[in-house]
Amino acid sequence: MLFSHNSDLKKISVFSMFLEDSISGDGKYNHIVDKIINDAFTLSKNNDYIYSIDRNYFSVITMLSSSDYFKSLTNIKSSFDKDTYIKVSECLPQFVC
Repeated sequence: MLFSHNSDLKKISVFSMFLEDSISGDGKYNHIVDKIINDAFTLSKNNDYIYSIDRNYFSVITMLSSSDYFKSLTNIKSSFDKDTYIKVSECLPQFVC
């Protein structure tokens, strides 16, 4: 059976790889991961922000912003630690990880 290619799934998979890289401590993609986390947090608190988020990772940011983890946060830093990256990875669909 053939499956169609979904560009959103590809973006989520790429973000997942970047996130795993950040969790492992390599840090090569931390700036991208941190920006997506910041955008997701801001979007979870302010729906007007949807017009300003990075369009390259729009599907990832909107998916993360609707998660319970981001809705429960009250403030956020500009850079993150391994624990935060792990919590964000738990917000991703299981078929990606």
